[in-house]
Order: sequence, then structure tokens, then C-alpha cells
Amino acid sequence: MQASGPPAPSPAENPYAPPLSDTALADTSGGRGDLTDEEIRAFVGENHDYYRGKWARANRTGGFYAGFNVAALIVSTLWLLFRKMYLAFAVLFLAQVAVMFVAAVAGSLLGGDASQVMIGVFAGLAVTKVTIGFLGNGLYLRRARRAVGAARLRGSIGESNVPYLVTQGGTSMAAVAVGILANIVVNLITR
Repeated sequence: MQASGPPAPSPAENPYAPPLSDTALADTSGGRGDLTDEEIRAFVGENHDYYRGKWARANRTGGFYAGFNVAALIVSTLWLLFRKMYLAFAVLFLAQVAVMFVAAVAGSLLGGDASQVMIGVFAGLAVTKVTIGFLGNGLYLRRARRAVGAARLRGSIGESNVPYLVTQGGTSMAAVAVGILANIVVNLITR
């Protein structure tokens, strides 16, 4: 038996549906919908076109991987701080300190000279840097999805999420300065 009544309008025909964008994300925010270009622009700030382009494929598939980020490779921990990803920074920073410690201890236990120990340290750090290069855009996308989800929960119908997203996203040079100081302190302690 077929249900009676008119068919439901498609999203394109529904005047009450949220706006769609060419970079729409799969619904990973607990049922709160896709990120719009306006939300991406508000969250990312400068360089939003780069991230919109990098996130496009993950947006269509609802996936995590969003391409390689050269800045995340080169200045990994500082890039995480710049993009306000403090938990990811702490995890990566501790991983890098652990790699340096393990390489130094292993080098001294195996009777290696200082140059062999340094090769081990640099190899371990290279692995962490390449890893964050591959995962950086995806981590940032995940953070954007969470911030937009929170903004949508806070707002009411028709209210703009932009002011909240601007405060949650963007960049932080102050955090980068703290990260540089932390790196200096760790380097002084480990000498």
C-alpha cells in the first residue's frame, strides 16, 4: 500500500532548507548539517580559500583526510598552535619529546657517538613531522566541524554563527610565541 499525500519536496525545492555550498561537508556534527562557505570563511579567517579547496573532497565524502599541508610539515607544532589546535599540539609536542628521549637513550645504550644519536633524533622527528603534514588539514577540518556544530547549537534560527566562529577559529600568534618559548626551554633542558 502506498502512502497518500504529496511527495516531500527535494532540498532544492524546500525554501526552509539551509543553504547548500559546493564545499558541503557530510553530516559529522551530530545531525547539524553541512558547513557553508560563510562558516568556513568565518572559522578559518585569512586563507579560507586554501582550506575550502583542501577540504572539498572530504566534504563530499564525509571523510577525514584533506590533503597534505606543507606548513604543517615544516613548522608542525607551531602550525598547530597558530591554528588554535592546542590538544593536537600537546600530543605532538609530547610525542616529539618522547622520540628525542628514546633516541638519546637508545644511542647511549648502544654505544653510539653523538652523530649517530642525532641521526636517530632527526629521523624520529621527521616521522612525526611528515605524519602531521598528512593529518594536519584533516585535524583542522575536524576542529572546524566541531566549532560549527557548537555554533549552531548556541544560535537560534536565522541567527548568524559568524561572530562565534570568528572567536573559535582564526589564528593565534600569541600561542605561537608560547610554543617557541616551550621549544627553547625543552632544548635547554635536554642539552
